Amino acid sequence: MPGGFDYRRYLEWSGIRDEGLLRAVNDHYAKLFAGRRRVVDLGCGPGDFLDAVSRAGVRCAGVERDPALFECVRGKGHECMNVDLFEFLESCPPGEFDGMFASHVIEHLEPEKVVRLAELAHGALPRDGLLVLLFPDPQSLYMLSDFWKDPTHVRFYHGDFVAFLLAEKGFEVSRGAPFNFRDYPEKLKKSLRKRAMEAAQGFLHRQLGLKRYTRLLDQLWDRPTEACVVGRRK
Repeated sequence: MPGGFDYRRYLEWSGIRDEGLLRAVNDHYAKLFAGRRRVVDLGCGPGDFLDAVSRAGVRCAGVERDPALFECVRGKGHECMNVDLFEFLESCPPGEFDGMFASHVIEHLEPEKVVRLAELAHGALPRDGLLVLLFPDPQSLYMLSDFWKDPTHVRFYHGDFVAFLLAEKGFEVSRGAPFNFRDYPEKLKKSLRKRAMEAAQGFLHRQLGLKRYTRLLDQLWDRPTEACVVGRRK
């Protein structure tokens, strides 16, 4: 990104960041790490997930390369390392963390780096350690309409690909239950639905006709906006 660009302020200005929704979403995913000894959030941003894990009573730390976000996390009282996540994983002592979380990280990476992330996480986790990857679901109508609002996004990844990748790298794989669009606050839900319908309706309406278009919209809105793949180290 160009120098002087405030990424967090852009997310707030664009409506991508909603504080109430973020708290609900992160509390939902923090439950996956119940009973873990110590969890690290890879690319922790301003520390929203660390807040949630701390509320759940689990020890945690963050990794964040952006200096401003790093200071934000430290200001909340969380342990945080101001390094690139790959540098961190390459030097992380095996077993130091028995849980790793990467929320909306892989869509910012090229495929070879996603592969490397899985390899390094497997090497750093102990037996039965948990890696949770959360990323936009390319089959979500809302994500299709809003994905490219973030200028740092590289590409979508399908859940099947991510699950296969983790299995190939030695993880026992399962699908986590994603936070569903139906659970969003009603006011935000209406706003997001309106924006996504406006973005999609021209093309879909022309291709499918009104009845099939309406039926498809109902099916797409039933989908979660995110995919969650969980890898347990064998």
